[in-house]
Amino acid sequence: EYGVGYTPYANAYLILMLPHSMVTISVVTAILPQLSKYVIDKDLSAFASHIRTALRLVAIITVPGAFFFLAFGKLVGQSLFFGIDARSATYLGTVLSAFALGLVPLSMSLVGIRALNAFENTRYQFFATLFNNVIAIALSILAFFILDPEEVVIGLAIAFTASYWVSLFATDLLLRRFTHALLLSRELPFYFKVALSAGAAAVITWYVTRALDLAGNMLNLALVLIATSILYLLFARLTKLDEVGETIKVIFRR
Repeated sequence: EYGVGYTPYANAYLILMLPHSMVTISVVTAILPQLSKYVIDKDLSAFASHIRTALRLVAIITVPGAFFFLAFGKLVGQSLFFGIDARSATYLGTVLSAFALGLVPLSMSLVGIRALNAFENTRYQFFATLFNNVIAIALSILAFFILDPEEVVIGLAIAFTASYWVSLFATDLLLRRFTHALLLSRELPFYFKVALSAGAAAVITWYVTRALDLAGNMLNLALVLIATSILYLLFARLTKLDEVGETIKVIFRR
């Protein structure tokens, strides 16, 4: 009686790709030429520093984006897909929430893949991608057999998320063969620090909007976006996440 198949999966995935496409792909496209230069010069220290900068820039947007989708996936679905019935829009939002935390390892893994690309090693890139897909397929088949039919697509989104978290460390281990260090994993404490600010902002906003019970999905979504953004910036300042403030300054300066 309502959409629980491929369509909500595809649309939720498309929404998830928005911050990834705008931020992560832009960053990795910008850093690849310089990474290649460091490899040619055999300057692994500068290479590692460049990867660190890229990962932190990516974290500033993708981590709060992940928590926003996790907390307000249903609201996003109901607001953007107002032309379909309410149950289908809500289900789409639930699938988006299931995808949400996969945004973080998805973006980190892409930085790792591009780092391997700088070493011109397509074989390890293939293995990293193959490993990710094998995990995703295995978990997806498991979801198909153990979940109720209306929950399978949500399970597929969770499988996607889990597969990228597992493959993140596999990519890091493959990259270590060239860099002699775990470049991706060592930035996880910084990601956790960003997650505390983003998570606190999302939780507070969720409780406030639930208490206010505002009418109108689009108005609600606009207020949620503004509130979470302001709170995120406030908590980032309180926790001394200097990278957030510096990035905002660069954006407004340009």
